[in-house]
Amino acid sequence: MTISLLAINATLVIIIGILVLYLRSFSSAYATEKGKNLATHEDIDKVVEQVHAVTKTQEAIKAEISAIVWGKQRRWELQQQVVLELLKPLCQHRAPRETHRSCQGRNG
Repeated sequence: MTISLLAINATLVIIIGILVLYLRSFSSAYATEKGKNLATHEDIDKVVEQVHAVTKTQEAIKAEISAIVWGKQRRWELQQQVVLELLKPLCQHRAPRETHRSCQGRNG
């Protein structure tokens, strides 16, 4: 009977050893994969922060360019108004056959 108990104990030790080795390799692979996922998650967070910063900068640049373009457009419109106001008296005093195209369409 002692031989069969020794054989059972030896078999149990071998089975437990194999199980421990299997679980150890599995947990090592799991921990490695978990570490990779965590590092990837941290990298993604950094990329998201950078994208937010770039987007904020892009919006600021767009707003600045828009303001510049609006200012230039407004200046052009004002210059156009001034020139047309200066041309009005000229257009009114010219003979109809001499009317310049800048006078046409605006005053008749």
